[in-house]
Amino acid sequence: MELTLQNLEDDVRTRLYMVEELEHDLTSNQMYPGKRLTVVGSQAWPDLLREALEFHDPEWLEHQSRQPGFWLEHEVSVRKGKSYTKVVPRDAAKTLAEGQFMRYYLRAVARRAIEDGLELEVVRLKEVERPRSISLQLIGARVDPQLLLESLRQNHGIEPFLNIPPGPNSGLGVVIVPR
Repeated sequence: MELTLQNLEDDVRTRLYMVEELEHDLTSNQMYPGKRLTVVGSQAWPDLLREALEFHDPEWLEHQSRQPGFWLEHEVSVRKGKSYTKVVPRDAAKTLAEGQFMRYYLRAVARRAIEDGLELEVVRLKEVERPRSISLQLIGARVDPQLLLESLRQNHGIEPFLNIPPGPNSGLGVVIVPR
């Protein structure tokens, strides 16, 4: 399923703010690099992400990042205190592309809401097979855009303290509530 980002193209500020937020992270060395990218993939990622935020969508970013040599084949994981090597999941490119695109989208939407004095509402932006219980509880909740923006700026790549989005592949995001 694809993401439905209804506030992406309804106002030119969205993409502008997405790119500004990325530039802020790059300048302050806070961009999430993706732990499953190779050195080559990590070097290419910021430019691919910038182009996706400015002109494309998460699917384009995923496709572009599937270049030979961009992804590790194996990773170390820990279970019950013991380390072991496992194959990197096949959906690693999709997870990183969607997750990072979504985070910059949410930051931009929060900035627009702040600027316009509007509220945000938690909605499902992507259908998922098995929604998490936390996701079901959050749908319809109103979110302070300033708190969401701060949360997303402080928590890169992983779950923000407001639980939006509540982990990778959750399908949740926010929309601007019109007056």
